[in-house]
Amino acid sequence: MMQFNTIAYADSRYSFTRQFLQASILFARQAREIERNATAQIDTATAIQHRGLVTAVLMQSTAALEAEIHEICVFGPGAYLGANSVNIAARELLNPLAKLIDKQRVLERFDLVLHLLRLPSIEKGQPLCQNVATLVEVRNALTHYKSHWTEDDAANQSLSNKLRFLKNHLPPFVSSGAKFFPDQCLSAECAGWAIKSVIDFLENFYQVLGVHSRFHNDRSCFIV
Repeated sequence: MMQFNTIAYADSRYSFTRQFLQASILFARQAREIERNATAQIDTATAIQHRGLVTAVLMQSTAALEAEIHEICVFGPGAYLGANSVNIAARELLNPLAKLIDKQRVLERFDLVLHLLRLPSIEKGQPLCQNVATLVEVRNALTHYKSHWTEDDAANQSLSNKLRFLKNHLPPFVSSGAKFFPDQCLSAECAGWAIKSVIDFLENFYQVLGVHSRFHNDRSCFIV
């Protein structure tokens, strides 16, 4: 009598959206603690740590946006809530276009998804969009940072003005004569602004999609 052995394989996937945001919250809190305990001057190692924490928040918060819109395209709106919550019709429409959507700029990906699903677009003039657009611009400026002398700071003037408009508290140990970007603006409050901007934008996006927010059941875990 022949015997057949059956082997079952379990497949799994990891979603980075929560990781990016929750790690960012931890980093923002650490940066805030450094500022709270700081005097007019701090040692070089602490200054490096502080700037690294804030920079990591800005980069990971933007990465959370990119990770989330890709997941929505490939697995469908609501996939993060469980198999029974997936919008199957939306997934079947978006999935074949995921690579094409992924080639667009960050905010354009969200707008394109809503357009394809024939849903109202998020008004670009709203603070929701403006904050995220500024965040993406900051992330890009940091990722592709171009070093230059203070007197040649015209290249970053537009971005500096946008960040000044936010009126975030500046690190107490940075000289008032230093360049606004990146020296003065990379503060704990700037980090908190980045996280809140992403979460507010995503929650609005989920609402337009007609699905519960990824943060629906544990919103308190995403407070900076």
